[in-house]
Amino acid sequence: MMQLAVLTGNSASNTADMAVGALEDFEYSSKIPDEISSDVIFSRPDVKMAETNLEKAKIDVRVAKKEFFPRFNIVGVWAFNTIAPGTFFSWESSLAAILAGATQDIFKGGMKVANLKIQKAKYEELFEEYNQTNLEAVKEVNTALCIIKHDKQIEDNTKAELNYENKNFDSVQKKFNQGIISEPEYLSEKNKFINSKNAYTQAKTQRIVNYFTLYKAVGGQL
Repeated sequence: MMQLAVLTGNSASNTADMAVGALEDFEYSSKIPDEISSDVIFSRPDVKMAETNLEKAKIDVRVAKKEFFPRFNIVGVWAFNTIAPGTFFSWESSLAAILAGATQDIFKGGMKVANLKIQKAKYEELFEEYNQTNLEAVKEVNTALCIIKHDKQIEDNTKAELNYENKNFDSVQKKFNQGIISEPEYLSEKNKFINSKNAYTQAKTQRIVNYFTLYKAVGGQL
């Protein structure tokens, strides 16, 4: 509670006044989507910054999005995280379109060609930065979806184990009250039950925390 008070900007002396509830009664009410459109990354601050850099260089962001970032759905598969830059996007067509109208006169041809190469290098660097930022953003969203699916499976498994240990401990308590088992045996079974409750609590907490991870990855656009 003291840690929560500090994180929320409250005095640690006010922890007794903070409203709390039981974790078993808390649940995220909205549905986590199975897939998310790739367009969602354009609300992220890092992608917006990359777009700003393109705009400063007089590069049309709409063209960049159309040419370098084909629309698709992110479904949360680990295989996507192995995709490397250069194998998914291509900027040659846009770069060719930018330079298509370039001409040179007979006297300043050499200088214009040199300037053109300099600008071409600048554009390629900006495009690569933009491309890489988008790809990393997609990877983060994809990874978050993967982890949530994995979290849910772990939670379901730990819940099933907890249900089993709960029934088992009820039986153990009856045996102990009847004098059938010793106190050390009773405490051993109680310890197993408590460990099972702890594992389920951790699994549920991790799933909920990773919902926030996904929320951040999509720039709050869920």
